[in-house]
Amino acid sequence: MHVFVDDSGDPGFKLNSGSTHYFVIACCVFATPQAAETTAQAIRDFKNSLGWSQNQEFKFSKTSKGIRLSFMEAICTNDFFVRAIVINKRLIKSHNLQNNHKNFYNYAIKSVLNRSAGTIQNAIVRIDKTWS
Repeated sequence: MHVFVDDSGDPGFKLNSGSTHYFVIACCVFATPQAAETTAQAIRDFKNSLGWSQNQEFKFSKTSKGIRLSFMEAICTNDFFVRAIVINKRLIKSHNLQNNHKNFYNYAIKSVLNRSAGTIQNAIVRIDKTWS
């Protein structure tokens, strides 16, 4: 099993001066390395069809609806599932988590992996950030 983790939002708690109110961790989960590679190739092919560099990231809020939908169509037949968690940072009361971005980021990742209802087991996990 291979799990690729990414986030949205920021781990900061300056909620009245720029920090996002929500933090999201999402995991794309593949049962086999072949399933991950097939999906990666579909993404490379889609980027090529757009004339995009392979290093260019999809940014949901900055990408047109048409491209977002086309991207989903390009990958929807591949064998993977997504687990995600949305954290309302206004509800976090722990001073340790509020004052240490790394601890909060690790807490969020642990939360999504531990709440997978047994769907994520014996996985190789790749985290796409430097907070961890």
